[in-house]
Amino acid sequence: MTGIPLWAQGDRAIKREREEMISEQRVALVIGNGKYTHIDILKNPVNDAHAMARALRECNFTVSMHTNLDLDSLNTVVYKFGQMIKRGGV
Repeated sequence: MTGIPLWAQGDRAIKREREEMISEQRVALVIGNGKYTHIDILKNPVNDAHAMARALRECNFTVSMHTNLDLDSLNTVVYKFGQMIKRGGV
């Protein structure tokens, strides 16, 4: 039996996965809307968005975060994020 032992193959796979994680570009879109026309302001969505953006940045994501967007702004942000993804990230 020749070749690389299974335990060594596992180590190489783990190393390759770590290298891919480091080299890949990670981007995230976070939106927290708490301001609506017909209800009182919701505090948690904005706070949650900030917390999520912080957590994603700690995991090496480039974060585009927005809060309290109206529908037109929301559509624009989502469209621009989609275009950025098509171009390969940031």
